[in-house]
Amino acid sequence: MERLFTFFALLLFAVTALAQPTITVEHVQASPGSNVSVEVNVEDFNNVGAISLKIHYDTNILTFVDISDAPAGVNFTYNALNGAVIIGWFDATSTNPLNIGDGLLLKMNFSFSDGYSPLSFVNGENEIANNAGTPFATTIYNAGSVSSSGAILVEEFDYAEGDSLVNHGWTNHSGTGSQIVVSAGSLEYPNYASSNIGNSINIAGGSGSREDVHRTFTDRFDGAVYLSALVNVASAGTAQDYFLHVSQSTASGTSFRGRIYVKDDGAGGLQFGISKSGASIEFAPTTYSYNTTYLLVMKYEFVGDSAADDIAHLFINPDLTNGEPAPTVSNADGSDFPIGAVLIRQGGNAYSLQLDGIRVAPNWQSATVPVELTSFTASVIGNKVNLNWKTATEVNNSGFEVQRSSDAAEFTTISFVPGKGTTTEESIYSFTDDLVNAGGKYFYRLKQIDFDGTFEYSTVIYVDVTSPVNFTLEQNYPNPFNPATTINFNLPVDAKVTLRIFDAIGNEIQQVVDDNLSAGNYVYNVMLSNVSSGIYFYQLDAAGNDGSNFFSVKKMTLLK
Repeated sequence: MERLFTFFALLLFAVTALAQPTITVEHVQASPGSNVSVEVNVEDFNNVGAISLKIHYDTNILTFVDISDAPAGVNFTYNALNGAVIIGWFDATSTNPLNIGDGLLLKMNFSFSDGYSPLSFVNGENEIANNAGTPFATTIYNAGSVSSSGAILVEEFDYAEGDSLVNHGWTNHSGTGSQIVVSAGSLEYPNYASSNIGNSINIAGGSGSREDVHRTFTDRFDGAVYLSALVNVASAGTAQDYFLHVSQSTASGTSFRGRIYVKDDGAGGLQFGISKSGASIEFAPTTYSYNTTYLLVMKYEFVGDSAADDIAHLFINPDLTNGEPAPTVSNADGSDFPIGAVLIRQGGNAYSLQLDGIRVAPNWQSATVPVELTSFTASVIGNKVNLNWKTATEVNNSGFEVQRSSDAAEFTTISFVPGKGTTTEESIYSFTDDLVNAGGKYFYRLKQIDFDGTFEYSTVIYVDVTSPVNFTLEQNYPNPFNPATTINFNLPVDAKVTLRIFDAIGNEIQQVVDDNLSAGNYVYNVMLSNVSSGIYFYQLDAAGNDGSNFFSVKKMTLLK
């Protein structure tokens, strides 16, 4: 009862005490050769009169473009110099401070090549001051990163309802009416990588001017490009029309390829079709149902060197547990083009449908069901680093290269852990690195490799290989987060440890740790997928084997 009282007393203090501003740079996974926006979020950001930030990045990986999405009326000054984005602002009138509270401060926009770049702060280079010009006594700075993912492009419409796609990397290339905006709700398909995430869009064909949009990526000339999406058709006319396709990166009409069509079959059913170029259309022989979610995958296959031998394939509701199946229908009529854009179209013939979970990838796995890594954690015991990770599903997974780095730039493979092939069951893996030197920071990532040689990197985690002097519970990062964050704590002695998460009224929602742990540094990955946005608290209890005790509570913010 005494410990419960202590927790709620600390909880009340955490809510009512003078807040300390927190600045958190987002961890982002992006496709090689893409443009990427990185959010800089804040917490307890009130009565701010001046901002001076310097965020460092790897110029071999990222090229700075600009700053966007600043609060209304705020004109940040910014510049990129010697691998750092320098951001400044102050309230010249001393009458209009920033009062964001918890939310978005700005976005940094980069051109991303490939690999991994930290987005970090250096002590002494940053300052946040109140409206009187006095620096806050304590400001927390949480670093972020940009790293590569297997997919070339992923669009899960995880934006506010009513928001326009042109605010999120899409470009209008035709039409001014019937703009495409985000709709509430998402679509689901078993084992699909982008199932039931974010929101969706509703598009409709018909008469009048209607907006068409596209997103570009680096033009591809060989192998294949896979375009997958979830579709739920509400209505369609008997005159076919296409609503989703690819093209050259210029998005010119002559290069529209891999067109996915829909039409009513005249008997109350629905048909999907594929056309390589629009010269002819091949419809699937099966009739489908309205108001039903389908997974459609278009594969544009680069075949040879002639001008007209590429093939567009369409897969309808494929089985995602056994690798790439035979296509439902194919079409090869028309000339060949490189592929460097995905396009959403509202055509001239009648149809109405919900679209969600768009993925563009160079292989079947990344377009549909990649190995779904649900956690990747590290802990230090002496000079050994224990790595643990879990997957929810695997398709054609040969295994994982475990890679280590001392600078988060150059990684060396230190081991290979075999995978489970194809499975929809949870799999648990571990590896102990006992070759690190005492002292220093070490970065780790996993390189997941398929049987066909394609691969994908995990996010990068790190540990400090030192001997802790005191018990400490660190601020989680990223914070705010959605839905994953990491929690670090240090034990100077062996201890019985519990780490639990509570909601704002004191209900325990997750027990992260309940175990006897050796002295060392610990990093745990926490997933809060099944709870709503809000303020949460994490509590560390440690009873040392030398009779010492430690108790600490910290606040974190989940933003979905």
